[in-house]
Amino acid sequence: MSSATFTGTRFWWIRHAPVPVPRGTLVGRADRPCDLTDTVRLAALRQRIPERAVLVSSPLLRARSTAEALWGRVPDRLIDDLMEQDFGAWDGKRWDEITEQADTLGFWRDAAATAPPGGESFVAQCQRVERAIALLCQAYPDTDLAVVAHAGTIRAALALALGVGAAPGPAFSFGMDNLTLTRIDVGPGGSRIVCTNSLP
Repeated sequence: MSSATFTGTRFWWIRHAPVPVPRGTLVGRADRPCDLTDTVRLAALRQRIPERAVLVSSPLLRARSTAEALWGRVPDRLIDDLMEQDFGAWDGKRWDEITEQADTLGFWRDAAATAPPGGESFVAQCQRVERAIALLCQAYPDTDLAVVAHAGTIRAALALALGVGAAPGPAFSFGMDNLTLTRIDVGPGGSRIVCTNSLP
């Protein structure tokens, strides 16, 4: 799908600012604050987004506060379906702390389809992100949307754009650093991935 003929909703996905936790810590629904001290990076990222974009965010604090730091105002919409994957009992733990339990659950054999104890699978996250995208496309046709969300949410959007939402394991291969941009256009004829994990 060429840019000249594209008609649809343009999603400018932004991963929130970093959360100060030890490396390898799972941060899902826990409402932790983020580090917004990199004002140079924030300003550069803001310059890449169309000025009139509608501002959308996950309701979690780290996404909301990143959106507010970028635009100096509260988001136009907060959408629950854009939240990070629910890691249940694993939230706040490091990967090395849950390895044995993950082995017992068979998590490593099919991480996308296996839900952590008390949480949700990545497949389930893809299903709700699909609902959010459909809702936004209906509400904002032919519009630029700046969407501040989470690594899992953006990988889910990429899986859907690639047509692998039912078996989204390949989306784990996408790097997703904090304060980076991923652009996906969604229209009646399908999706177009413009860039992923792009630095400002």
